[in-house]
Amino acid sequence: MLLFLSGNTFAQKKQIKNVIDKNIVQKTRTIDKLKTSKLFTKADRESRTIKPNNSVSNKAAMLYEGFDGGVFPPAGWTIDVISGAPSNLVLDTDYPLVGTGSAYWIGYNGGYTSPQESRLISPMVNVAIPAILTYNEWAANVGYNEIYVEISEDGTNWTTIYTPTGEWENNIVIPESYYGKNVYFAFHYIDTDPYGYGQPLTYWEIDEISLHGFTGTELLDLSFGDDQQGASTVDAVNHIVTSNVYQSTDLTSLAPDFTLSVGAQLSPTAEWYDGEGDIIPHDFTDTVEVGVLSGDGEHHQLWKIKADKLDTLYVGNELSKFNFGPYQVGEVWYDNYARRVEAKVLFDSTLIIAPTFEYSEKATVTPALGDTVDFTNPVYYTVVSESKDTVTWRVTVTNAAAEQDADIKTFSVDNQVGDATIEDGKVLAYVNNDKPLNSLNVDITVSPFATMVSPTTADFEAGPVIYKVVAEDDTVSIDWSVRLVYEDTLKPVVTPMYTNLDTLTNVGDSTQIKINESPSKVALVGEGHSFIDKAPQSLDDLVDNNEAVYVEIAKGDSIGTLFTEGLEVGNYLAYGIDSTGNISVAEDTLVIVIGTKEVATIADLWEDDLDDINYNMQYKITGEAVISFMQDYRNQKWIQDETAGIQVDDPEGIITSSYAQYDGMTGLTGTLKDYYGTLEIIPVEDPDTASSHNNTIEPKVINLEALNDNQQDYQSQLIKINNVDITSTGTFANGHNYDIQDYTSEGVLRSNFYDV
Repeated sequence: MLLFLSGNTFAQKKQIKNVIDKNIVQKTRTIDKLKTSKLFTKADRESRTIKPNNSVSNKAAMLYEGFDGGVFPPAGWTIDVISGAPSNLVLDTDYPLVGTGSAYWIGYNGGYTSPQESRLISPMVNVAIPAILTYNEWAANVGYNEIYVEISEDGTNWTTIYTPTGEWENNIVIPESYYGKNVYFAFHYIDTDPYGYGQPLTYWEIDEISLHGFTGTELLDLSFGDDQQGASTVDAVNHIVTSNVYQSTDLTSLAPDFTLSVGAQLSPTAEWYDGEGDIIPHDFTDTVEVGVLSGDGEHHQLWKIKADKLDTLYVGNELSKFNFGPYQVGEVWYDNYARRVEAKVLFDSTLIIAPTFEYSEKATVTPALGDTVDFTNPVYYTVVSESKDTVTWRVTVTNAAAEQDADIKTFSVDNQVGDATIEDGKVLAYVNNDKPLNSLNVDITVSPFATMVSPTTADFEAGPVIYKVVAEDDTVSIDWSVRLVYEDTLKPVVTPMYTNLDTLTNVGDSTQIKINESPSKVALVGEGHSFIDKAPQSLDDLVDNNEAVYVEIAKGDSIGTLFTEGLEVGNYLAYGIDSTGNISVAEDTLVIVIGTKEVATIADLWEDDLDDINYNMQYKITGEAVISFMQDYRNQKWIQDETAGIQVDDPEGIITSSYAQYDGMTGLTGTLKDYYGTLEIIPVEDPDTASSHNNTIEPKVINLEALNDNQQDYQSQLIKINNVDITSTGTFANGHNYDIQDYTSEGVLRSNFYDV
């Protein structure tokens, strides 16, 4: 069977939790300072509790090392000593974690001097399938020095995938971006002597390193939601899950929530998932059997699920967690023995309220949750349990006494610099000097439920202004004296240096802006966008959206170079921001037009995620790609080279040259579009005549599991899947979906040919 993969055709929606004890990807490196380090003697290490090794068999692993061969580093492994002579990384054969040897970085009082930095690097290994790296470790004085687990494609540039904490067994899910690639793993120890001890402080020992696929077939938890009482019991030995449900529950149509081993799914999938990937309701009147298929597709376990009804009807008839809305004062009082609830609301608020509350499972309550109730007199709530036992709760709501506070809590004003000082009936605030003090707007908050009498005119030029605050009970009032003082701050001045070059492309171009203050920033910001004084994150938000670019100006410098790569097309204004957050007046307009970025192959268009691709630019594929399929609808073509494939969507008929299937196309130029998960290129000019004819495309031979797991690797390319069963029935027709399966997984075949 030959298929073209487009977008999310084969995506499966799984509403199942896949969990693993430790799934950590961490790129931020920090050191937690400890007050005292601890010396670990040989006796301490000998007395450690050594747990059994639960790692997958090394026969099933893509990578395995137990350090038991007596040679260090083991065959294929390397040690990169960055600093330290001698290095504190040794082979521990005295007290290994497992077997006869462990890799060991010796810490405090071990006879080694700072600095110490080294990597223990694995052989190159291909992450052929979704995988987990597991290893055993012991660590002490964690936080004094830095320890990381890293991954690299070239053995030079490393990315942190885990920061160890001293756990015995670690399970690290390998990021999807490394699937199908050759990689190296490194265990990285860094001691820069940050606290002046003159020696490394952290002990770190590792063993039983294994890289293997998702092999778990566990049903870790199950829930029938509101129909279930308590937690489910999981018998992992006999593979039985038992859940207690209320006696009134209808067992004939339940769709429980499953928690499975990472990567696993229920089997057979057609019996448990509908077309949207949701769980299909089942009849649990009797024991139900379900399979769990591991993420690597190699392991399967049958589980039994029992939904046991409780012997008796549930007798719960409690009420709790009443909330009487925004005018409630203080906490609600409960007497569970006498079945009484009491609450207070504001002294002048209404007693006609629709409260929220919680009640016992399977019970009914009158008045019901959401009903509006008049609490002028106590209200009696009747609670009937599943067992039909009835109790009555008396709920009383009264108005609280009025508040007597008359304070100003917060104060802000136009052009304010720093926080206002509020104390002893006085408020003092500093403001910039670019507006007169008689034209400023103030914002004041006062004590809860108090009122404020503002002056008719607030002329701060003439001196302090009085604001009267009156408490809720009207018996307490305070005249607050508010004074504003100028804070001398000047806005920076910028001079754009693109006067004679007011048009740039968003590919490969740059310009310069001059500013009269440093340190500072200069920026290009899209016309119509704004950012807030003293809130640089707002400018960063515009940068993240390709609507602005800025550069830091070091002290003593005055000119900044700004690169326009990837900016949205449009008009841009020059700004300066000084070190106190003052922003200059916008200067001169620069026009950014679309530019063309040349790439050699189709794969160069892709990023790790479609969201990371810059859709503001044009791209030109300078290499040759071969047409694998074409149709009249929207003049669409599918092209691929040795690296990847892409769909050409040409609704305007920009490509006027004549092409045939298996012709070569060189120099295709266009913009990119994410069409529901399919990466498309929209031509902007005709690439001219075919650069070759009668090419041969060998389809990639894969299975459905590989297709489902790595769609981006095969998108818009010719593929071949052997031994596929079409499970749907009927006659083939255009524009239909057909269920298919092979020995690895299931999928959907779409007949989508507009020319038939």
